[in-house]
Formats: sequence, C-alpha cells, structure tokens
Amino acid sequence: MKQLIATLVASIVHLPVLAQAQAQAPDCSSRKSLTIARAEIDQALKAMGDDASHRKAQLVSALRAKADRLGWPDGRQSDLIKKAFSSRDFSAFEEEKQPLVAAVMQAVLASSGPHPSATPCESAETVKSLAHQFMRVSVRQHAQAASDIGLATGSDAQ
Repeated sequence: MKQLIATLVASIVHLPVLAQAQAQAPDCSSRKSLTIARAEIDQALKAMGDDASHRKAQLVSALRAKADRLGWPDGRQSDLIKKAFSSRDFSAFEEEKQPLVAAVMQAVLASSGPHPSATPCESAETVKSLAHQFMRVSVRQHAQAASDIGLATGSDAQ
C-alpha cells in the first residue's frame, strides 16, 4: 500500500521539531537551562522508543487490514510478520541503528557522574541529533519491511 509508505514518512513529523531545537545554541548558564536540557534528553530517548513501537504497530495493522480484505488465515499473517521482522534487510537496519544507540548512551553518560566530560546542554544537542538519525533509519527499515510483505506495492500476490 502506497498509503502505508506515505504514513510512515509522514509520521516523522516530530523530526523537524528535534532538528529545529538542534539549531539553537546550547546555553547551560542557568539551572533552568540545565533542567530543560535534561528534559530534552528524556524526550529524545522517549521519542526513539515510541517511534519503533509506533512503526511496528502501523505495519502490523496494515498487514491485518490487507489479510482481512483478502481472507487470509491468521497463520499467514503471522508468517508474513515473522518474515518481515526477521529478514536480512530488517536486520541490516538494526545493525545500522546500533552505533547510534551506543552513541546516544555515550552522550548521556558524558554529562553525568562526578566528572562529566560534557554539559547536559551539549549532550542534549548530541542526543537529539542522534535520535533524528535513528528515526530516519527506522523510517527506511519499516518501509523495507512493508515492501517485503507486499504492502508498499499493493501486491496481493504475496
């Protein structure tokens, strides 16, 4: 379904917000700005987790709608979901995301502890940028999964 691809791409609405916030220079001169930076880190981490869950749910929902329309049994639906989420392409995208996740963890840790190497404001900028990159990979990953199970092309022959 071309609509699924459009929905996947359109669902990155929150990405411009993260990018716009990135453009502002970090200012950690006040307690308020530190609190804001920590909240931005939390928000970016939450967005990363929510994004993956949301995209998977969209894909499963689209597949179920197609399966219902075509009268497929539940077993066929399950097989296609397994195929999509265990494919080499899907795994390759997961591998592409791993360094981003590691870098996010490193950025968060860099601004904490007794001797931080970065301010929370610097870490917030880094985390927001990495979250943006992570979600872009997720968009491509789920578009590929949709294509793998025949949702992107509208093919009913899958």
